Amino acid sequence: MTSQDENSSTLEPEDPLERLILEYSLTPQEQERRRQGAIRLSERLSSIPWHRERAERAERLEPGGAARYWETLYASCVLA
Repeated sequence: MTSQDENSSTLEPEDPLERLILEYSLTPQEQERRRQGAIRLSERLSSIPWHRERAERAERLEPGGAARYWETLYASCVLA
């Protein structure tokens, strides 16, 4: 077996960008946990006019903006 064959059999990508993406990207389970947390947060805080207006404005500016607003807010929360 040559060294080239050995390199092709490894699972690590050679491209540094791909390696960083693999290392720092969220697992599907973590993505779903955060999405569910953002939904729960929106259910609790959408009764507060300030948050509701911000989410509505984000949706007017960009489709899916309201969901992104709640996800960003959830990501910025300090959870105990």
